[in-house]
Amino acid sequence: MDNREIYWINYYKTYSDGYNCTGGGEGGIKTYEEDLEEIINRYQNGERLDLLCKEYHHDYSSIKPRLEEKGIIIETHAGPKKLSKQIAQIDPQTKQIINIYPSISAAARAICEDGKNPKAIANHISKQKNTNNICHKYIWKTL
Repeated sequence: MDNREIYWINYYKTYSDGYNCTGGGEGGIKTYEEDLEEIINRYQNGERLDLLCKEYHHDYSSIKPRLEEKGIIIETHAGPKKLSKQIAQIDPQTKQIINIYPSISAAARAICEDGKNPKAIANHISKQKNTNNICHKYIWKTL
């Protein structure tokens, strides 16, 4: 059976063209659990979970709960340490900090009005942060 699998994967070039993860056959193929252990080790050493999932050909939404079941806290999709920076919402008149958010995304969600796109707002804030430009009624500074 393995020889036929190898033949057809080779015949249709599904390994080189990206459909199959291996050249076929049982030899050298890791199990899901082996992949999971490697993903956990590399994630805990600071690698991004989303990129690891892509490399191992596993869906992020299926891997994340498995890591959480093992007691691993996933703070962001990027890695065990938060990569996002806190951002201060500053009143443009008084120059006083009104609020501090854990990330630009959190700030965008907080100020997003009904019918608006928080991702677009986050993009605007990201482009104007650490300037004195007013963006969505406020000045934004990373901390």
